[in-house]
Amino acid sequence: MGKDTSYLLSGASRGVGLDMVKLLLSEHEGIVIGGARNPDKYEELQELKKKYKDRFHILKLDISDSKSVQASAKEVEKLLPDGLDYLFNNAGTSEDIEPPSDTPDDQLTQVMQTNAIVYKASKAAVNMVTLVISNDKREEGWTVISVHPGIASTDMGNRPQEYGEEFKPECTPEESAKGLLKVIHSLTPKDTGSFRTFKGDSLPW
Repeated sequence: MGKDTSYLLSGASRGVGLDMVKLLLSEHEGIVIGGARNPDKYEELQELKKKYKDRFHILKLDISDSKSVQASAKEVEKLLPDGLDYLFNNAGTSEDIEPPSDTPDDQLTQVMQTNAIVYKASKAAVNMVTLVISNDKREEGWTVISVHPGIASTDMGNRPQEYGEEFKPECTPEESAKGLLKVIHSLTPKDTGSFRTFKGDSLPW
């Protein structure tokens, strides 16, 4: 990708999101914008800003807060007056692994707000939103897909191991990030509305 290509990632402060930021900055020439709820708390994010200076911008972005999203959108418009090329709606939360019937109302609401703007029910919502947006924006040339990042060895991905060996992570955050970027950079308009794995396989839903 060229030096004029631009990327925006939510959930960029840790895990797969942070590794995607690192790969984009080290292996590509474009502008990268990383969004995080509390970016000042994450030293590694701040070090990347010092290293890449004008190529990397940090947004204070909470995707469950509409005012935060709107403020971030205005900031991105100032940074990228010609438009954004790639948006990775990466931020997510799972809280504790409990069935919905055993999850407190406020906790379940937070999971749905965060995951459906990107276990189980909320991810189906993401896919439906993806399908709706892909249909609405098809004629404008948008390509919109959902990608399963795999169960990576992050704070969130390691948690299900408590329930058995079959829930062990299948990849590192870096492996997931590399796979996601390979999938995204190989897309064509005919792929819009699809659901893929980080390995590029199609998933039914």
